[in-house]
Amino acid sequence: MTISDQYMAGLFDGEGCVSVIKRSSKGYVYHQVDVRICMTSLAVLEAVQRTYGGNITAMKKQAAHHKQNWHWYCQGDVAFAVLMRIRPFSIEKRPQIELACRFHRAHQLGLRFDRERVKQQLQWLKVDTTRRLVSKSTVATQNKNQLKVA
Repeated sequence: MTISDQYMAGLFDGEGCVSVIKRSSKGYVYHQVDVRICMTSLAVLEAVQRTYGGNITAMKKQAAHHKQNWHWYCQGDVAFAVLMRIRPFSIEKRPQIELACRFHRAHQLGLRFDRERVKQQLQWLKVDTTRRLVSKSTVATQNKNQLKVA
């Protein structure tokens, strides 16, 4: 089974995360885009891995009664390729995807790109998404309560 770009975009919008991570190799420090999806369905993540590449790792259970949690992840050029494929179909995480892609392109061209600033912008976009969801939920609750009163 393969995963379509549209399905992947929806999955990533709901369960995914994009960030810029700091790496080091042989004394050289560099930054790269990191893309992850975390969920309990190993079968779905294996289909994602077959379609897009990347790696899967098991996460430590927080408690014995919890289901096993799995992370699919990819970094650098592979992450950039995944983001470019799903970008047209993403709704919720499109601003984060676009920022990460700009960072990756600048990094490829050897341009200076302030990682801390990108990290702050990604964090702000994540908070903004949460704020919009809470705001929609609050408005829906207020509208529901107004209907009960009327």
